[in-house]
Amino acid sequence: MKFDFSYFISLFGQLLPFVPVTLLMAVVSMALAIVLGLAITLLELSKIRALRLFAKFYVSLFRGMPTLVQLFIVYYGLPQIFPALRGIPAMLAALVGLGFKESSYLAEIFRAAIGSVDEGQIEAGKSLNIKSSKLFFHVLLPQATVNALPATGNTFVSLIKETSLAFALGITELFAEGRMLAGDSFRYGRLQQLIEFFGQVTKEDLEWRFPP
Repeated sequence: MKFDFSYFISLFGQLLPFVPVTLLMAVVSMALAIVLGLAITLLELSKIRALRLFAKFYVSLFRGMPTLVQLFIVYYGLPQIFPALRGIPAMLAALVGLGFKESSYLAEIFRAAIGSVDEGQIEAGKSLNIKSSKLFFHVLLPQATVNALPATGNTFVSLIKETSLAFALGITELFAEGRMLAGDSFRYGRLQQLIEFFGQVTKEDLEWRFPP
């Protein structure tokens, strides 16, 4: 099949406006996931057994449940249980569902990053009567953040791909628009190549910023 360059350029122009929608969903969901993931990590490291068990249950539940099922539960299930949530915007439901899903992965990443910091530094700080809060924010957290960056970047790349599932809630983003354009022209190959191009550019940029 002859490559139609003009058609390829026209598709580029039609898909480009949906790139910010996809990136916005990924960034906001990732921000929510980071906050929740850090909170769950602190619960996992707590000395209170009940909190540790809750954190383990949370991670096991959301990591084991398919993302699409979580989106359906948030958008369709929760309003049936809590009438106040009826009429929740599809975008908000998608952001919450994706955020909770990714937070279960980030919690394990953060826990491993904190565990990778040499305990001798903490013991040395305690021997100097430095407060635990200062040790956490000035010694432990900076080093753990650096250790967690590569895996966190990989999680963000996966999150960008998972935003395509928001189409099931009626949200039109990059991947959804690509499928609809392909359905109109039946040129699925060209659309797939272009969508992969957008995804590869994002992936390469993140890998350059957060090298493994």
